[in-house]
Amino acid sequence: MKFQMEDVTVYVPYEGIYQEQYAYMVELKRALDAKGHCHLEMPTGTGKTIALLSLITGYILSKPQNQNSVKKLIYCTRTVHEMEKTLAELKLLHKSIDTKLSSIWGANRSSLSVSSRKNLCINHNILAASQKLTSSWISENPNVPTCECLEQFEKGTVDLPSSGVYSLQDLRAVGKAIGWCPFFLARQMVEAANVVVCTYQYLLDPKLAGIISKNLHKESIVVFDEAHSIDNACIEALSSRLETTKNSNVEKELLVGFVNLISIRAGIYQKTRKFCYDRLHSLMMTLEIIDTDEFLPIQTICNFATLMGIYSGRGGFSIIFEPTFDERSMQHDIPADPSLHLSCHDASLAIKPVFD
Repeated sequence: MKFQMEDVTVYVPYEGIYQEQYAYMVELKRALDAKGHCHLEMPTGTGKTIALLSLITGYILSKPQNQNSVKKLIYCTRTVHEMEKTLAELKLLHKSIDTKLSSIWGANRSSLSVSSRKNLCINHNILAASQKLTSSWISENPNVPTCECLEQFEKGTVDLPSSGVYSLQDLRAVGKAIGWCPFFLARQMVEAANVVVCTYQYLLDPKLAGIISKNLHKESIVVFDEAHSIDNACIEALSSRLETTKNSNVEKELLVGFVNLISIRAGIYQKTRKFCYDRLHSLMMTLEIIDTDEFLPIQTICNFATLMGIYSGRGGFSIIFEPTFDERSMQHDIPADPSLHLSCHDASLAIKPVFD
């Protein structure tokens, strides 16, 4: 089915639409024409996802392609399951207007999902060993077995997959067919993809945002689906908790004395703290550390310090110290397990880089 909405031809892969879907599309088009932000709600079970995908796709196809036209759609979901459902709807839509898509986006158009290694890896040994078989320094050692899929991907002897909509299962199938690592293949395809479907964290979490944001054109449409809980996702992305049980190998010292000591010995300023997590990651790569799980405590601390450095003095945060006494510890004279919590109270801090 297709119909005209002012200057936009809307394609829907079904025989008809609900009144709620049409009303939703009207408001969405107004927001796109205004080139601003919008918050839309629609009753559950009335086809919100396909209405949104149909209108945005039709909007892009109906507009003249120039320097200021929309280049990319970033569709963010709460969970991987919702991400796969979105891609299934997108497949139906693209199949119904394949010829039109070819004329606008070209033969190499693509839509894909981006996810973690555990959802994309096709090498069971890699899933168990993680970096032990994929680190660059491992491949230099002829005595250590490496990941053949990663080696083939780095050689780049095969062209990138042709146009289409690639779910996680599709990416794994392509990886097996051409012998490439789907995890790294997806990241390479992000730059050229017309539609990228991912979870919230890939735009909100500072540690992951670079994967998508470095390829995010100013003329892009960003959608946060099921966004009634996005404030919680933003706050969680910018909050960090330190607990003694999880960081048992750290040295304990009074906070004031520790800060003074660090200031004297290292001269750490706010600007330096901003890159604490990145510097640790770079150091671990330089030292060729394979078992990164062993260093999770210091990664947590560096993440804590990085968030402090980036957002110090801006407001919207509080530091909470929780002694966490419980009945069992008091009865058996067990030492308390205190935690230090950097708590974000302003969700706009995480979403602001996306809007900017």
